[in-house]
Amino acid sequence: MGRLFDAVAALAGIKQRVNYEAQAAIEFEALSDPEESGLYPFDYQHNSTQHSDPALIIDPCPVFLGIVADLHKCFTFANHLCTLSQWPG
Repeated sequence: MGRLFDAVAALAGIKQRVNYEAQAAIEFEALSDPEESGLYPFDYQHNSTQHSDPALIIDPCPVFLGIVADLHKCFTFANHLCTLSQWPG
């Protein structure tokens, strides 16, 4: 999950390189609007392998497409946080 935060921070121009674990997420959260409640779309499917512990496969592509579309607007990290909070699992 941390690499997703790093990727979004890089896309938004907030943090291109990190010096410690969770740095991008921490700096992004400091910039977020606590009133934001928007979500980006995402998709997931159940992994149908024969393992006894079925996993979910989450496709982050729709999230990144939404972020890229919003880069020209006032992008808020809260959308990203709200989206991640809705991911199953």
